[in-house]
Amino acid sequence: MTRPLRIQYDGAWYHVMNRGAGRRPIFRHRRHRLLFLEILAEIVETYKIEIHAYCLIGNHYHLLVRTPLGNLSAAMQRLGSTYTIRYNKSLKTDGALFRGRYKAKLVQDNYYALHLVRYIHLNPLEAGIVNDLGKYEWSSYNAYLGLTRTPSWLTVKHTKDHFSSDNFLVLFRQFMFEDTQIDIKKYFSSEQMSQIIGTDDFVKKIKSTINYQSLCPEIADRKMLRPSLIEIITNVALVFNEPISKIQNYKRGDNDARNCAILIAKKHFGYKLTEISGEIGVKCYQTVSSAAYHFESKINQKKYREKYIKALQSLNCVAENNGQ
Repeated sequence: MTRPLRIQYDGAWYHVMNRGAGRRPIFRHRRHRLLFLEILAEIVETYKIEIHAYCLIGNHYHLLVRTPLGNLSAAMQRLGSTYTIRYNKSLKTDGALFRGRYKAKLVQDNYYALHLVRYIHLNPLEAGIVNDLGKYEWSSYNAYLGLTRTPSWLTVKHTKDHFSSDNFLVLFRQFMFEDTQIDIKKYFSSEQMSQIIGTDDFVKKIKSTINYQSLCPEIADRKMLRPSLIEIITNVALVFNEPISKIQNYKRGDNDARNCAILIAKKHFGYKLTEISGEIGVKCYQTVSSAAYHFESKINQKKYREKYIKALQSLNCVAENNGQ
């Protein structure tokens, strides 16, 4: 069964979570939680995403993420892979850490995003880990209350703006524990299958915009939304100011435009290595895999990151238009 395609656009909000393989711990020591937060800071800087709330539990994590550049997949894949590598290195082990790719639910801003802050922060209490949320160190709850220093990579202003600044602490605490008309577990728990959370109008708008059928697990044709390989190559060539032929006609040596196109086609649009190799004239698909890895290792450098993000932005538009 083909995995459902991510819903991505500029300014989108998401509830992101992942769990350890076999429900095993993903944070065995205090240093692992600190490591995870350190990598969060790195991807905020690299991909320009916003983290509005987080909570780290022993075998899973929750994040409220906003993506000004519509690049959730790139950021979360980097988070998962980097953390797994460093975690395994710290314990001198190897293998998969998470049970699969992360879960991400698209969330409507304002009312629903606000209640997601509440849901994420209540996790340690609901799990019976603590009786007092203020005593739980590994969430953003205490940062909102000013009990700990707010990390530079954590965005709290958007949530705080929903409350009176003169009486924020009282109102926020009241909001966290009050009975409300919305059953937050119904919307945000990982067992719920809905990928879009919001009002009926919001859900209808999303479905009408991006060909929602290809997002459903029952529909295996995720190719409906993705741009063709030649569209990917063309857009990347424009960003790098290179002729298309330089990407399509393979020659040995460094070719950042070609490697970027390969990475995007493979990582973001699910093209097989054999499909990509045919488009750029390479007989050995392992060469294609190596090229993708080579460019991904450069993304931390500003000049490569900017071109990569610009190419992704242009291709998000192509994907959206194809889905209408």
